[in-house]
Amino acid sequence: MFRLNIWLNIRLNIKPRTYKNISLFMLTLSLILVLSAAGVTITENRLAAADVGFGESPDWERPYENSRVRNVSGIYLHYRLWKPETDEIKGQLLLVHGLGGSTFSWRQQIKPLKEAGFLIAAVDLPAFGYSDRQRDLKHTPENRASWLWELLETLESTGEISSGKNWHLAGHSMGGGVVTAMAHQRPERADSLILAAAALERSDTPGNSWLEYSLIRSGFQFVLRQILFRERVIARALSSAYGRSPAPEELEAYLEPLKLAGTAAAWLDVTRTAENFPREKVEEINLPVLLLWGEEDSWVELEDGKEYADFFPNSTFITIEEAAHLPMETHPEEFNRHLLDWLVEFNSS
Repeated sequence: MFRLNIWLNIRLNIKPRTYKNISLFMLTLSLILVLSAAGVTITENRLAAADVGFGESPDWERPYENSRVRNVSGIYLHYRLWKPETDEIKGQLLLVHGLGGSTFSWRQQIKPLKEAGFLIAAVDLPAFGYSDRQRDLKHTPENRASWLWELLETLESTGEISSGKNWHLAGHSMGGGVVTAMAHQRPERADSLILAAAALERSDTPGNSWLEYSLIRSGFQFVLRQILFRERVIARALSSAYGRSPAPEELEAYLEPLKLAGTAAAWLDVTRTAENFPREKVEEINLPVLLLWGEEDSWVELEDGKEYADFFPNSTFITIEEAAHLPMETHPEEFNRHLLDWLVEFNSS
């Protein structure tokens, strides 16, 4: 559902529910033909020079003061840690962003969670933020879940965090599917699941076997770099997701990671290999689940959220008035109040 949002929902003003019958293949092929008619030459060799894997050069300038990188199964993952401001750790939270997001997406939650006594880890998934742009990764929910559990276990084994403590797993949009897979893989290490405008199903998305063709892969990367990754298009995407115009610093924070070499090629792999986490596995999760949804969300609509809540036997569904797809950024006070109330209630139960 979400692979076409930036183009269809923003560029062409087509709402998510109306593009079930639109083929991404036809869209990409049409763009290639338009570019070719304009005299643009698209070849695999031309694009390859700009698509150097990020993991080949991990000695980069830190985007944030507390930025760190760990090699997990040969993949460089960018993460950030915040220790609580209390003597006692009340719990541990892992924060996972959505499509096009990064650790920046959770900036409004850090201070209140620290003050409440929680240890926080936020991570960039491969192909996003400041993590690896390695090619040919399979970006399935199960693989992403395994990479993140390995990261957390590495942080425990190196003493960066205490070992043996469980995690509250929080995911936004695409990240919701990742933390759901994590909860299913290691239920004994998860305390609860927190889903913010989570994207759990994409059954209406067309197949992507056509992306195996060299010319189409090259064209898709070109379209991403030259069209979809432009400031104007990203600003429109954020305006839709925010429900308001983005501030300059917000736009810059979303644009900067897209400038990393290899991003377009890595996003191609995401599009080609991403898949649903099976619903039957979702329904096996018996953890407490909090679902937070913006009432004006046009990316993962409110009715979808209510349906997702029914997937879980132990769920709480809360809406945030006037919020769109990124309630943790646009309505942080209300979002944080619901989140902290949930965590406090969990600790007291």
